[in-house]
Amino acid sequence: MKSAMHGRIKKERGFLHRAWRRVLNIALFLEIHEIISLLTLLTLTFLYSIHLNLGTFVETTREITVTAGLITRTVFLIMLLMLGMIVAFPKWRFIGYAQLVFRIMTSFLIMLLSYEIVMRYIQLMGHTMYDHLLQKWDSFLFFGKQPAEWMDKLNTLPMTSLLSGAYLAWFPFCYGTIFLLLIKSRRAALEYATVALTSFYIGNIGYVLVPAVGPLFTHEFSTVVGGLTAKMLDPGFYKPVANCFPSLHTCISVVMLVQVWKYFRKMIWVYTPVTALIVFSTVYLRIHYAVDVFVGVVLAILTTICIPVIMTLWERLREQKARSQFTMIPIEINDNSIGRQREA
Repeated sequence: MKSAMHGRIKKERGFLHRAWRRVLNIALFLEIHEIISLLTLLTLTFLYSIHLNLGTFVETTREITVTAGLITRTVFLIMLLMLGMIVAFPKWRFIGYAQLVFRIMTSFLIMLLSYEIVMRYIQLMGHTMYDHLLQKWDSFLFFGKQPAEWMDKLNTLPMTSLLSGAYLAWFPFCYGTIFLLLIKSRRAALEYATVALTSFYIGNIGYVLVPAVGPLFTHEFSTVVGGLTAKMLDPGFYKPVANCFPSLHTCISVVMLVQVWKYFRKMIWVYTPVTALIVFSTVYLRIHYAVDVFVGVVLAILTTICIPVIMTLWERLREQKARSQFTMIPIEINDNSIGRQREA
């Protein structure tokens, strides 16, 4: 009886060990950003199943895909274009780049989907907004006033137009940097994408833990700002969501700046003023609190330092795994055949 039980346990352990090795082999095929994207989807599925139900998760996902915005549709089209090139031109000289862009865009599409799912989750759960707390922190840091109030003296039409344009320019810069760095190397584009995506996902955690809609919708200002700020107050144009803390506009802008400085330094003269304007616009346009900006900068610093190290370790693990699986194929030597060759 004991021997049979011992044999069964040993068999189960062997099965688990083989299963774990298969999972590890699959994981080693993936990039870090792909693993994080898949884990995020699994986590969101788990959260919905625990706090809501899987039916709500499926319905929410379906609504998001049907009502996808311009950015999501553009990313999806780029992904489809790369897939078409991979299928149609398998021997193309630059097929490796097409495959890389396809995988990166797939992760960005998952990120955009995850962002919308998180926003719906916060709304469905009825989380308390923490704008009052963020306003207190800003008032403490800026001598009893909101930082946007100190900027009232700069409130002119040219300044508002400039900063509105800078805030919106973040979107093409965010995705365009992938292709810019791809000119330099595969590693440059992959590192930027991984750092940016990791920052996005950590930012989503911040949205859940400290949900806030921003000063524009919660603080009474004595002056009016036009441009993008006025448009965001239009319910037909924009509906407030809890995407304030941290400021991912700030975080990703700093990530772009660091990665361009690292891999494409000739373009730093473009990215430096653009980054400065984007960061300043988040507070001037009353979209973010100053503390959101500070946390966004800290997050960018952490991810730009840690993620490249993790990527390097991951690549070394891949190499070790490849070497461990390499086997020498024995060559059979037929003495008769050699003799026949000599006679010939």
